[in-house]
Amino acid sequence: MPRKAEIEQRRRAAGAAVLRPRVSLAIQHATLKELARAGYRGMSMESVARRAGVGKAALYRRWPSKRAMIVALIADWGAEAAETPDTGALEGDIEVFLSATLKWFADPLNSGIFLDLVAEAKRDPKLKAMLYSGLRERRRAAAEKILQRGITRGELPGDVDVQLALDLMAAPLFWRAVVTQGDTSGPYIRTMTRAFLRAIDATPGHSATSAIEREQTPI
Repeated sequence: MPRKAEIEQRRRAAGAAVLRPRVSLAIQHATLKELARAGYRGMSMESVARRAGVGKAALYRRWPSKRAMIVALIADWGAEAAETPDTGALEGDIEVFLSATLKWFADPLNSGIFLDLVAEAKRDPKLKAMLYSGLRERRRAAAEKILQRGITRGELPGDVDVQLALDLMAAPLFWRAVVTQGDTSGPYIRTMTRAFLRAIDATPGHSATSAIEREQTPI
């Protein structure tokens, strides 16, 4: 029979395994809130720890500095809007991706943090390099999967300029949601999807039905 001390040790270990993801999530939420409140320069590890309800040691066990913590958490945060579900056709894939990206940009918390980090990156070359490899590259890699599926299906020419296409996928949405703050409803996304497909010389897929329309169609 295991001794009482061994049982208690196992219970503590199991409890720690459950607690760690909760602590990490609390830290991520606290970091985003502090970035929105104080900006990159104004926030501190102390303020994040206080908001998250943890000690500073919990932060420093995970990241060596404020910059490293923010870049790691921002990469996860930005990647949440970069899911690449396979709808079976390039048009559906693009529409779902653009819709999720636009929703992300249209959130005041997200856009405020994003603009602050872009401005700060101009003054901090190390932050710029880390954001590029963390946030930007993860999002572009996810979007590239969509284009590669289109090439495999024969909906895109094999010599399509992938890097230009990736720029076209994000830039108009950022301009619309953050700069001009224009209408971003379903019709806009459908129009943008078709404009994008024409711009990259895509061949229509098997289904011309909008992915959003399919979701909204009653069973």
